[in-house]
Amino acid sequence: MKAFPLFLTVQARSLVVFGGGEEAAAKLRLLLKTEAQVIAVASAFEPAVSELEGLTLVRQNPLCFAFPSNTPFAYAATGDEELDADLARKARHAGVLVCAADQPAVSDFSTPALVDRDPVVIAIGTEGTAPVLARSIKAQIEFMLEPSLGLIAKTAAGLRDQVARTLKPGQPRRDFWRAFFSTARTERLSSAQAVETLGNDLLTAPAQSQQAGSLTIVGTGAGEADLLAIAGHRALDTAAVVLYEPLVARSVLELARREATFQVLELNAFADVLRHVAAGHQVVRLVSGDGTLAADEHKAAQAAGLKVRLIPGLNVTPDTASTHPPSRTQRAALPPYHFPKGCIIMAAALTTKAILTANDVRNGDIVFWTADQRWSTSIDDAAIGYGKDDTDQLADAGKQAEAANTVVGAYLIALRPEETTARVPVKMREVRRLAGPSIEFAQAA
Repeated sequence: MKAFPLFLTVQARSLVVFGGGEEAAAKLRLLLKTEAQVIAVASAFEPAVSELEGLTLVRQNPLCFAFPSNTPFAYAATGDEELDADLARKARHAGVLVCAADQPAVSDFSTPALVDRDPVVIAIGTEGTAPVLARSIKAQIEFMLEPSLGLIAKTAAGLRDQVARTLKPGQPRRDFWRAFFSTARTERLSSAQAVETLGNDLLTAPAQSQQAGSLTIVGTGAGEADLLAIAGHRALDTAAVVLYEPLVARSVLELARREATFQVLELNAFADVLRHVAAGHQVVRLVSGDGTLAADEHKAAQAAGLKVRLIPGLNVTPDTASTHPPSRTQRAALPPYHFPKGCIIMAAALTTKAILTANDVRNGDIVFWTADQRWSTSIDDAAIGYGKDDTDQLADAGKQAEAANTVVGAYLIALRPEETTARVPVKMREVRRLAGPSIEFAQAA
């Protein structure tokens, strides 16, 4: 690393920004989030700076400014590169670290992209080489972290003395904090009182609280992984057990932790759902549509006194209408197939026809298993399986091919039963996959 990341204490210290325009204002807005005394120095100030609250304005020639003795760093952001370079030399001579806007050669540090959930702060830096990339990564992390994360962390700080008095050092305290943070985030607690109550409950009966299971019902909406609700993503990321009904898409299952236990489960299988929750597992129940298909399971869990939460699936839009899960009546006419994680599993007989597809490990091409037991890039060559016996044989062929490392991601595609000879997938996502990319890419020279 050319630059070393660290967090510098600025409470009750002075931070200086040279400049009175919008460029300086951007730096000032960032520094005003801290508990430092923030000073802006310029001959004149634009409203973008003068209207900021909590700021000390010094109107004078920046080159004549004397740094306070407790100044750890400063920004030179006047909009004049030569003046900024002169101010950088002045700051360095005074023993103050400096960052001159867009001039890494005369700067001691750069400002990372920040994800601010005070006191939880995440900094993303690229040593000044790719600020756009840093902002892109920041956006991804913002997506992952709930707004209440800072509140949870602050409340945890207030509980530390009580935890130290109540629990022995080592594993008991680690178990408490693991349960505290996991539960607060999973249940999306957003008030200080709710978080404090959780902490007190865990301290009162730590063993029982840490063993309590929970059920989160997640509607998969239109069936596409990228349309799943953010809360659904987070639930899958922490689930110990994932129970999914047969029409849940494989791409949604891929969002769960690899360490989780997966089980295909038809609707209204109350006993299996409640058994996992009662055993202390964090259970996610995936159902197609908006989640109402699991309404009876939701009521059964509530009646049993178990923790249960519903995360509705996103509504269908015109662009996704063709992939929206079918109604209860339509579901009865569809084959009970599914695509589990990392391997081929047929939990119930495919009562209609299907073909076997995968990706060639050599080049990533989509390939199909043929009647003469080879892989072809043409869907017209694909061997069609009719009923359970045929589809079981196709599934076995996929497993063997994956074990031999000739293909990856082998799975069965259910075909429309009304088509006698054509190979037309039931699901629109498979139609789009087989059609390939919608943009033509130039071949490498």
